[in-house]
Amino acid sequence: GRSRAFINDTPVALSVIKELGEKLVDIHSQHEKLLLNTSIFQLSIVDAFANTKPILKTYREVLGQKKKADAELTQLLEMEKIGIADLDYWKFQLDELQQAGLDSGSIDGLEKDANILEHAEKTKASISELITILDSDQNGMLQELSAVRSIVTKLENKHPGIPDLSERFDSLYIELKDIYTELATMYDGIQHDPDKLGSIHEKLDNFSRLMHKHKAASIADLAILRTSLEEKILSVNSLEKQIKTGQNKKEKLHNKLSHLAKEISLKRHGVAPGIEKEIISLLEKMGMPYADFVIEINTKDNFDETGTDEVGFMFKANKGAALCPIHKTASGGELSRLMLALKASASKFISLPTVVFDEIDSGISGEIADKVGIIMDQMGLDMQVVTITHLPQIAAKGAHHYLAYKNLDGDKTFSSLKKLNSKSRINEIAKMLSGETLSNAAIDNAKELLQAG
Repeated sequence: GRSRAFINDTPVALSVIKELGEKLVDIHSQHEKLLLNTSIFQLSIVDAFANTKPILKTYREVLGQKKKADAELTQLLEMEKIGIADLDYWKFQLDELQQAGLDSGSIDGLEKDANILEHAEKTKASISELITILDSDQNGMLQELSAVRSIVTKLENKHPGIPDLSERFDSLYIELKDIYTELATMYDGIQHDPDKLGSIHEKLDNFSRLMHKHKAASIADLAILRTSLEEKILSVNSLEKQIKTGQNKKEKLHNKLSHLAKEISLKRHGVAPGIEKEIISLLEKMGMPYADFVIEINTKDNFDETGTDEVGFMFKANKGAALCPIHKTASGGELSRLMLALKASASKFISLPTVVFDEIDSGISGEIADKVGIIMDQMGLDMQVVTITHLPQIAAKGAHHYLAYKNLDGDKTFSSLKKLNSKSRINEIAKMLSGETLSNAAIDNAKELLQAG
């Protein structure tokens, strides 16, 4: 079924267990010797001594900001490239729309103006006829109505209903007089202007062409397009300023990153001689008196997650040999001792509560194994050291001794672990010395190893 993970009775995801485990236990297997050949591991050892973790955190934050700034600048430059390619076409379209005079009126208004101009002469003749009917010297409506008003005025005292009629005739006269004035003004305002009519028709034709060209339903749609083109052109023109701002930002972040990378590099260079000295001393204790160990730190041209340094471990095990990269010069046993020396040196900086060595002692034996056991014992003063070993010299150094074994139950195999008491511990160490058949000499030797341990 489903598994569940807990930390102090609190349910957590497996990723949290993994993250916490990496901070509590360092498991080192015999296969981990291969890590010695990787620049990442070699750099991590130097960084443990140099305590670069705080400044690397700041550096990586700035690196993230710079990557983001680079991406933004690239996008702006791409937009500028595309925009410049279309800029002339946008300007041509905008100029065409601006010259069209979209704000001069609607199509309906222009068509009304055209209709007035087209019928100007007939309209003016008809208005003139109306003016004549209203105000001719003979039988004009205003003249006749004026005569009517005079008669009605004389009758006002003769009949009670006449005054009302008089007012109505006065109102009628005033209204006709006003109509006459408006007609006269209208007559004077109507001009037959072929040039203006031609200009209106030209504008209407242009509107029709532009609407068809841009698939617009109205002049308002053309105006919206004009605004859009103005914004596009303005955007391209403003990109230059944005790009300059982006370049300045990129340059500042680059300078800040360079400064941090130099600080990190100085820290690494500063601890390198001390690491070399300590590793050489530990290798000498493990039976390699002529071993030499050098840390090379070279500068890369680019920034990555670890800075601008490239770290390489140079090593030689024997007198007269040349320093070479580890993978080209060290044997399995030499790699085991070198890895143990590195772990032993770095452990006080890494501050792990527990370290597990899984057969790190492969490829060594005898007196060298005893010296390796001493170094592990010294590491145990500052942390919990768990060692899986087949060497009696190392097993005898442990404060506690557990036996790992397998047993069959039906058709299944089970792995078990049991703590050994003093007597069983002597027997197990003796087996490491002589095999399953225990001899008195092996038992005595086991006792001596335990007393020495």
